[in-house]
Amino acid sequence: MTAPDFRLSDRTALVTGAASGIGRRIAFGLAEMGADVGCVDLAGPGLETIRSEIEALGRSSLAVAADVTVPDDLAEAVRAIEADLGPLRLAVNCAGIANAAPAEEMSRGQFTRVLEVNTTGVFLSCQAEARAMLTHGGGSIVNIASMSASIVNRVCRRCTTTRPRPPSSS
Repeated sequence: MTAPDFRLSDRTALVTGAASGIGRRIAFGLAEMGADVGCVDLAGPGLETIRSEIEALGRSSLAVAADVTVPDDLAEAVRAIEADLGPLRLAVNCAGIANAAPAEEMSRGQFTRVLEVNTTGVFLSCQAEARAMLTHGGGSIVNIASMSASIVNRVCRRCTTTRPRPPSSS
């Protein structure tokens, strides 16, 4: 990432969903721009991997295993990050899960879990982050959502036609 006029030196950032996907790349990008990064995600090897990759850049990082649907997990994650890295100034909420089941076959439990993580988890993350930021005079929170909320990712298996493709540029 190149942005010569954009630096986050001496800023502490928190990224939910930091162990994989977009969250992982954002956590790394923030570190490239000079931020120390608290990486929050469910426990797993990806969380330690991104922490060590950030530290290899010469930035400080802390990996915190937390579930974004559990308010106490988020409060503890923010507390630990601030204790280790300093006052929280930036948060990026990327934690999210995909639903790979057709809606007509999806269980209510699976639907509820998607809502809990992708909607309630963002709200709870914002609450925990904002509480900390407000004690330090403010900060910035960025919430990432999937474009899957507004497009169809695959053709319905019952559909007999597909949308026309744009003309090729050849």
